[in-house]
Amino acid sequence: MAKQDSKVIEQGEIAFVYRPRVGEHSPQDVDDLQRTHILLHPDQEDVYRLITIGRKRLPEHEGGEAERNWAYVDLVRKDAESLEKELREQRYQTRTRGERVLPAVRPAGEGRYALIMRGPSTRLHYALKRPEEMGEVQEQLGIKKAGSMVVSVKNPEASGPPGTGLEPEQTADLPQKLQDRFRGRRFIPAEPPSLLNYQGVELILIGSGDEIPEELKEQFAEEEAEAADLPALEELKLDSPDHPTKPLFTGEWE
Repeated sequence: MAKQDSKVIEQGEIAFVYRPRVGEHSPQDVDDLQRTHILLHPDQEDVYRLITIGRKRLPEHEGGEAERNWAYVDLVRKDAESLEKELREQRYQTRTRGERVLPAVRPAGEGRYALIMRGPSTRLHYALKRPEEMGEVQEQLGIKKAGSMVVSVKNPEASGPPGTGLEPEQTADLPQKLQDRFRGRRFIPAEPPSLLNYQGVELILIGSGDEIPEELKEQFAEEEAEAADLPALEELKLDSPDHPTKPLFTGEWE
């Protein structure tokens, strides 16, 4: 089989975060979670993308079987402060149960990523700087020290099976220039990556057994060894007292 050409189309900082269910302050497994997210911040663009993952865990690739997970772009913000406010603990009143508390988001992994066009598909490759060793949290969420997945973008104008995906009024309204890239197809690669800059864009994430390309491995290793950390993620202050950090540093639930 001929080797497929690869092209890096975007690089940046990545974080994996989760939010416990309402009233659940000490989650012990995935069932105690409300949402799991991927957070992307491209190097060359002032944007933070919060992607919600279906099934609350990353897709696996085991024994030649590739798992498929639905996902969608939940929030898009231009600055760290406005996004961090969305990730804090939230309190609200209900008529029947009084005050309810939605716990703050917890970070479970931080590192670098690259979006790569390989043949007709887009791969998201990542390598984590933290935690240094994977723990129970990462295992249950499908997060690896270094991993990859195929990312496909769903046509917002294409309907899905009843009861699946976002409601029509929640789906993205793309600029015509981006919508035209679908040319009637239901799914296309995440090329250009600006397709991910619109709230309500739906995705399919497919577990990939691909190894990180050697040139990326070397680059990720060099970046990890540099004194400079992850500036865009540091601006989010996910390691502040507002966000429990045990999952990020020890891999334990909190």
